[in-house]
Amino acid sequence: MSMRKTSSRAATVLLSAILAGSLVPSAAFAVGDELNGDEGTLPPVSDMGVGDAAESWRYFDGVPDNVLLEAYEDQGVALMGAFDDVDSSYRSTWSKSDGVGKYTYRKTPMEAGTTITVPGVKEVGIDVSYYNNEKNGKYSAIDWAKVKSDGITFAVIRCGDGPSFDDPWFVKNIQAAKQQGIKVGVYLYARAQKLTGEGKSVENEVNHTLRQLNAAGIKPSDLELPIYYDMEDKSQRSLGSELLGKIAKAYCDGLQAQGYRVGIYANQDWFNNVLTDPVFSAENMQRAGWSRWVARYSWGSSSCGVSNTDMWQFTSIGLVNGTPRKYCDVNFSYVDFQATTPGEVTWEQVGNTWYLKDSADRNLVGWQRVKDKQYYLNADGSMQTGWLKLGEAWYYFGGPNDGAMKTGWQKVGGVWYYMNTVGVMQTGWQTIDGKRYYLNPSSGAMVTGTQTINGKVYVFASSGELLGDGSSASGATWVKSGGKWYLRDGAGNNKTGWQKVKGTWYYMASNGVMQTGWQKVGGTWYYLKSSGAMATGWQKIKGTWYYLKSSGAMATGWQKVGGKWYYLKSSGAMATGWQKVGGVWYHLKSSGAMSANCWVGNYYLTSSGAMATNTWIGKYHVNSSGLWDKTR
Repeated sequence: MSMRKTSSRAATVLLSAILAGSLVPSAAFAVGDELNGDEGTLPPVSDMGVGDAAESWRYFDGVPDNVLLEAYEDQGVALMGAFDDVDSSYRSTWSKSDGVGKYTYRKTPMEAGTTITVPGVKEVGIDVSYYNNEKNGKYSAIDWAKVKSDGITFAVIRCGDGPSFDDPWFVKNIQAAKQQGIKVGVYLYARAQKLTGEGKSVENEVNHTLRQLNAAGIKPSDLELPIYYDMEDKSQRSLGSELLGKIAKAYCDGLQAQGYRVGIYANQDWFNNVLTDPVFSAENMQRAGWSRWVARYSWGSSSCGVSNTDMWQFTSIGLVNGTPRKYCDVNFSYVDFQATTPGEVTWEQVGNTWYLKDSADRNLVGWQRVKDKQYYLNADGSMQTGWLKLGEAWYYFGGPNDGAMKTGWQKVGGVWYYMNTVGVMQTGWQTIDGKRYYLNPSSGAMVTGTQTINGKVYVFASSGELLGDGSSASGATWVKSGGKWYLRDGAGNNKTGWQKVKGTWYYMASNGVMQTGWQKVGGTWYYLKSSGAMATGWQKIKGTWYYLKSSGAMATGWQKVGGKWYYLKSSGAMATGWQKVGGVWYHLKSSGAMSANCWVGNYYLTSSGAMATNTWIGKYHVNSSGLWDKTR
């Protein structure tokens, strides 16, 4: 709903003056650079780039229109004189005197205006980003106590822009607002061009949002308002309604799977003409539990012009006390937003199917969080089990009597799959716990053995871990034959003995078979993992701890590890409790670490760890058996 047609020459001249004056030139600051959120001078507010990459219906070269408007006023230009048709966009404003459900409408910029009443309004609130923390190139905290005293009861706070740019004031803004008892929600400026993959994908935007929420210590129960996906960027408008529907659904599903309520922000034009995919219909959004937040800067209307709306952003030039910047966005809420603490819910089984009922005995549908577990209830209220595809994402839920969404490695039908932290099945190359795996791009199944991927041969262990890319540093190739692994040179001959492949040592028997488990080589014991990789450091094997030196050799006797002494028996097993070594008694804690300079029961362990005998320890005497027997 772009009502303003920017006077390009005037706006460009002013923007240049802004960037050359109080703000650092935009070229000095790339998207993704971090700001520390401290008071003082920071890099520029232009985090959205320039040109088409920075355009939406309310941004010009990455700077919000109301920021430009205020800058014009600071330059002595009459209010709303900056744009050719600015009177159409900035006729409405709000201040404390308007109160809840009313705003001031002006036909001409400088007139006193008339009061417009909006029926059904329950609360008035603002939405902010770090633009609102800046004035004349200086950043300072919003005084949320003053904001609250103006009658503001809720705030929606930007956590970031696209897949990677963190709003540098998000954490401070949301925590400070909550401290004042102001209801809070969150929004992310959307830039996704695709569903998954590197760069501008909605998968990365979901992860970005969750990362910022975690940084602020925000859980689902901490938010009274939803997390909104701000869809207004010019680059998204051209994607087409179907892909926009898939992107919005993937974002909302990803956050709902973590227990957060969600919503979509857009202006009237976008809801009517761009977001036309069925997922954006009022009925479908309501069924999916998506809130609708509409922007429309009014000509005196008492409605946002879009049905079934929870919030209406009716002006960007509201006057709210406590914000460093003069103007801010003001919104009316048509609903009473409350914290996400669930009411009483009850599971009910009908035949072999489970339903989740609310306190009014109605079936709940969609994503539901019960006792820190996520469930999905189908349109008829039945609990989903097994595989479910939502949009382009696959999820896996437990069996008939479980139904909880699964994360991490899951074995289904004898095949391993990996679900990320938001429950989405992963495909392609994945690094998990520091190891590389390849998951079938179509099915998500973990691959093993020798596989040709994009024309290149790779070798995977039975555990799925990547062993090599078809050839070792010495030119050898991994081959699986008869269920056993071999390392063969270019002539097809089996390698034997120790072999180093991609920085990892393996041991091949005289017949060429890769070895696993305990192996005695040259009189020394080594332990080879199920992947064949030689183990080092502490290893728990069949319930017993062993220590393998950096050479892989099993350690025995006394060993100093991490500044502590341990005793490894002749079998290599870590000792605990009382141990007699070389005729001297020592005590090893349950962790295996040697006790020293301390009493253990009625026995004293010296600095060397040896049990003291026939001596005084302070006022206590220990006898020839090391037992305390008297006091001075």
